[in-house]
Amino acid sequence: MIPARQGCVVHFRGKPSERSPNGTTWSEPVIAWDDNGDAMYLPSERRRNQGLIRAADMANYAGVGVDVSGDNIVAMMPAGGWWIEWPQRDGTVGVRVPLVGWGLTASGEVMPLACDSDGVVETVQPGTNDFRVFHQGAPEVGLVPVEPLVPGGEEPVEDKEKG
Repeated sequence: MIPARQGCVVHFRGKPSERSPNGTTWSEPVIAWDDNGDAMYLPSERRRNQGLIRAADMANYAGVGVDVSGDNIVAMMPAGGWWIEWPQRDGTVGVRVPLVGWGLTASGEVMPLACDSDGVVETVQPGTNDFRVFHQGAPEVGLVPVEPLVPGGEEPVEDKEKG
């Protein structure tokens, strides 16, 4: 058996009905791949005693895909030199810790990964708390204005009189 990467799912389609002429669909996470490359999943609790099941053996099997709807992390990258800071309510520095990595989600977002005091690594979701992510070697400056390209796609030319 080969462990499946996070984000792989097995799709199933139920029987058509009046309410759902094409049949209802649902997905289950792929737990592993068998030696032939077939997806294995863990069935619902009422049949869990059967262990992993080869998805293609099910009559309502509809295929394998990638779940891009959520925050499933599909790849991680190191975050050397990057820090995260949660300020106090009065604006002073509160908690400041180094990031342990960056998580790339199935939907294409990159999330900072921070470690709490118990050693648990979690994604830091935008909007959950105010925070600031910064690189240790970067100067403390505000936004740097970027000069737009001039019409025609050429780069702006420095005015020689200004020096």
